[in-house]
Amino acid sequence: MKVLRRLLELFLVAGVVVALDQGVKAWITGHMVLHESREILGDFVRLTFVLNPNAVLGIPIPSVALYYAFALLAIGFLVFLSLREPHRSYRLLYGLILGGAVGNLLDRLRIGAVVDFVDVGIGRVRWPVFNLADSAISVALLLLLWFSLRHQEAPHPVEEFPYAES
Repeated sequence: MKVLRRLLELFLVAGVVVALDQGVKAWITGHMVLHESREILGDFVRLTFVLNPNAVLGIPIPSVALYYAFALLAIGFLVFLSLREPHRSYRLLYGLILGGAVGNLLDRLRIGAVVDFVDVGIGRVRWPVFNLADSAISVALLLLLWFSLRHQEAPHPVEEFPYAES
């Protein structure tokens, strides 16, 4: 029963990330033309529709088969970690990473590139354009790093949150 609950938590979080990511990407591709940019918060945050054939931060992918193999290994590893992880917070973070990985993998399988659209910066100084899947992965990795640097277990989202009222 514990295994099913852990898998359900993992896939529920991952499913929400995939649904949001793919839904926004569908809106972007249906309402914007490639390379179109729309200001959201002035010049600081824009929606800019780009297709990224590369890996993270624009690093070229040497082989599509290698990319798919790595993605499948990562997915399997996240499932393995989640089954062994006793702390729900870590399992939820693994779900964010899994959802982000699957969201971007679906783009690659469907169109051969990842749909990116979040464009942040000032003037010509801009961060590489990214998407919700990338954000889910990044936030989860930062939280995992923060928990490990603090040498403590991740708090349970409700009962064990260190800043919650007693």
